[in-house]
Amino acid sequence: MRGISIKYNEDYTKCQVVVSVTTNGKRTRYKQTFYVENEKNTKAERIMELENKAIEFRNKHKKEDFMRGEITTFEEFVDIFMKKYAKKELSPSTVERYKQLYSRAIKSPLGKMRLSDIKPIDLIKFYESLEEKQVIKYKSGKVKEYYLSRQTILHHQKAIGVLFSKAKYWQYVKENITQRVENIKVKHKETEVLSLKEIKQMLELLENEDIIYKTIIYIATMCGLRRRRNLCITGGMI
Repeated sequence: MRGISIKYNEDYTKCQVVVSVTTNGKRTRYKQTFYVENEKNTKAERIMELENKAIEFRNKHKKEDFMRGEITTFEEFVDIFMKKYAKKELSPSTVERYKQLYSRAIKSPLGKMRLSDIKPIDLIKFYESLEEKQVIKYKSGKVKEYYLSRQTILHHQKAIGVLFSKAKYWQYVKENITQRVENIKVKHKETEVLSLKEIKQMLELLENEDIIYKTIIYIATMCGLRRRRNLCITGGMI
């Protein structure tokens, strides 16, 4: 960071800012504590308010170029991104998916890093950690171990790409560093499908079955629906 540090309290209602200025070889430190005007605001709003006050204080003593990402951590920016963009512009299901994906990054070393300090190698290390065995420890004492698929890891990479794209657009960082990381390769499996002969045999076997089962299979066959879409169909849609 360029001569500035910021330390928040636990609920982001105040922060202490220290700005260091070197003139003719002599270093001077300016320190001040700022408070939010309304503690009932959302966490994202409190972070942005304190950031603005810190930046104003910093610019009062230093005239060099400055990016907000120098004082904003990955975790803090996720909160801002979700509040100011995702919840307003994206579907509820996409928002929930982003929450899941970002939660793993927040729990990793990335979470406490300043946006401007994160390098491509930091992202690569995070993606590599996702390839390792994942462990969930429940309060009951039960432990669940599992591995993430390559497709899921790719979803993490794309979500972080969206995050840094917005960070660059909002001038938190100078560049989208995710563009310096190669996309995770996923081996695509060929979909197994029935031949026309097999479809004909299946429909012939359905002739004496219940109308409910016949309807389900006919719709799936004629419309080419996937299982999930097929199961969402209700009587009123037919």
